[in-house]
Amino acid sequence: MHVFPSFAIGGMQTQFATIANGLGRAFRHAIVSLDGRTQCRAKLAPGTPHEFLTPPPGSARGLAAAPAIARFLRAQAPAALVTYNWGAIEWCFVNRLCRIAPRIHAEHGFGPDEAERLKQRRNLFRRVALSGGTRLVVPSLALRDIARRHWGVRDPDLHLIPNGIDIAGMERRARSAPPAFDRTGTDIVVGAVAPLVAVKNHARLLRVFAAAAQDDPRWRLVLVGDGPERPGLEAMADRIGIASRHLFVGSLDDPAAAIAAIDILATTSCTEQMPYGVLEAMALGKPVVAGAVGDIAAMVAAGTRPFVVPREDEAGLAAALRRLAGDEDLRRGIGDANRRRCSATYPEDRMRDAFQRLFEQATGGHPDLENRGPDR
Repeated sequence: MHVFPSFAIGGMQTQFATIANGLGRAFRHAIVSLDGRTQCRAKLAPGTPHEFLTPPPGSARGLAAAPAIARFLRAQAPAALVTYNWGAIEWCFVNRLCRIAPRIHAEHGFGPDEAERLKQRRNLFRRVALSGGTRLVVPSLALRDIARRHWGVRDPDLHLIPNGIDIAGMERRARSAPPAFDRTGTDIVVGAVAPLVAVKNHARLLRVFAAAAQDDPRWRLVLVGDGPERPGLEAMADRIGIASRHLFVGSLDDPAAAIAAIDILATTSCTEQMPYGVLEAMALGKPVVAGAVGDIAAMVAAGTRPFVVPREDEAGLAAALRRLAGDEDLRRGIGDANRRRCSATYPEDRMRDAFQRLFEQATGGHPDLENRGPDR
């Protein structure tokens, strides 16, 4: 059973769908979305055994819902419980107290309220919830260090599994899909692929784009994703004078065609760990301009690292965009290097195999596993 704060389109949901599809019929997945959003179900292949379960009433009320969560888990009797991020950690905690199923917790990053510094109360709660043999999965070196120093997770329980991607599959989908937007050969297209939520700080990207593009009509900004920040961002784009040069594509089940059509991927998030948007751009041979958060500087090829600048340095981000925009050979060379690094370091099968071993360890250690039905 997988418990997500939300199953809307996002990095950790995309990672789960990729893994579940790759595992085929080896496991059956029951998915709980605490906010009721399930847009990422479109990424699950028809042959992937899965079902969506409605969480018990009031289960988003934190620890006040502990009795209801415990009853739900006992009724479902999963072979293992996988919880995701802070928004679902109460389920991990309740399961730890009640010892209903083996525990795996996956942390992919933080919201805007912990972008600047971690909250001590949350660190203390994580220390309790993630103790006692909970297996913790993180995708980045930065999160691994946080888990060791702040949450007290022991190395035997700590699993660093970087995100992975199927480059050939992404290239195939990019070729076969209809164009995500229109462009001309002279356009310079800067793109971003991320939900339109506060932590992604698209407002910073709009300011950086306006400073880089200035009055050059060839520049265009394409935002792939949707979310509550969209109305404010649309108004801001009009206000700062880029109304005719920005395009909100909206949420796409598969962003491959959109990424293939951009020239530079840009990300200006307040906090990230190992963003899928960056990985997808690398897979399709695109250069990346980014704020230095999480593992982004370590992810990209060495030639791209000068274009990963301090998060708050909007002038530096704009300068990086201008430099890449003005040199097509540089863009192509860095893009090719990113693709090679992605192929060598972040293959999808390596990620899938690591999760398969983890799931097998967890379910194989359950004392009642042999008494369960074939679908559990």
